[in-house]
Amino acid sequence: MNEIKNFSQIIKIKLRELFIDYKISIKSISKNEISIYIDNEGFIIEKTRYENSIKIFLHKKNKADLMLRSFLIIYGDAIEKEYFVKSYNKLFFDTEDDLIGILKFLKNKYDDTIKYFFEDNSMYDNIEMYFNKLQMLQNEKDYSLEEQQRQIYETMQFSQKIRFSTDGEIYLK
Repeated sequence: MNEIKNFSQIIKIKLRELFIDYKISIKSISKNEISIYIDNEGFIIEKTRYENSIKIFLHKKNKADLMLRSFLIIYGDAIEKEYFVKSYNKLFFDTEDDLIGILKFLKNKYDDTIKYFFEDNSMYDNIEMYFNKLQMLQNEKDYSLEEQQRQIYETMQFSQKIRFSTDGEIYLK
């Protein structure tokens, strides 16, 4: 599929429709990046150049930005955990409807869990601690260059299969 034209414009319109119940501020950071804030905290959505995928970061005051993937690995439901543990940091889409499905998923997840992340520092600390422990475990085993390359390749292949329906449900393509 071709690059989606006017990415920021499309995203802004859809986010305003989805987050209608909240007082939000949406700003273009660049041609391929926007921020959506609710009380100065929220999301940064970055479109990957030359490919139809986005990265979503959680932006919390006085904390380093955190990838949505990291959050879902800890606080997702069983399917989300399984998908995001095995996947890369990008959410891929083929059509504008797929992109809207990702945004709907984000809104559903915000209403369900993410807003507590912004209210409670222990969630951020919990995620940070999990990945520190994971890093320590990985450092104990020496992976060959071939093993590392194979893992990266398989992870990227898997992440390209993850898709979202227009109502925000996650599934494998």
